[in-house]
Amino acid sequence: MLVVAARPIVLAFGTAFPALAVSFVRVFGVVVLAFSASRTMRGCLRGAGDTRYPLYATVAGMYLFRIPVALLALPVGYTLSLGSVSVAPGLGWGLPAVFVALVGHFYLQATVNVGRYWSGRWRRVASAADLGTGADD
Repeated sequence: MLVVAARPIVLAFGTAFPALAVSFVRVFGVVVLAFSASRTMRGCLRGAGDTRYPLYATVAGMYLFRIPVALLALPVGYTLSLGSVSVAPGLGWGLPAVFVALVGHFYLQATVNVGRYWSGRWRRVASAADLGTGADD
């Protein structure tokens, strides 16, 4: 619904840049499915005591995908420096690179978390942690 109804939603809030806001709302509409699946499966895994794979999903999504792709949005020649090391990662791709970074980040996280859940291997972690076997159960 967000993708289809993006324009009326944006116009209801009266933004100064409706075309840009409509683009973002549509991208967010595509992202929300992966965001929901990722967060739900992350909670299931963490509740079972399998905290490594949600961490792996976050690292992969954020540091291996989102940040490197978003850096491509920087203008050509823009330099980032850390101490004596300088890099110019920008290709000038602008907003499309940012949108790809967002979508890819959340779908990668969802893939890792859902894949781990469907594999069933989290059950061994839960068994090894003796979750739900306390004296009060």
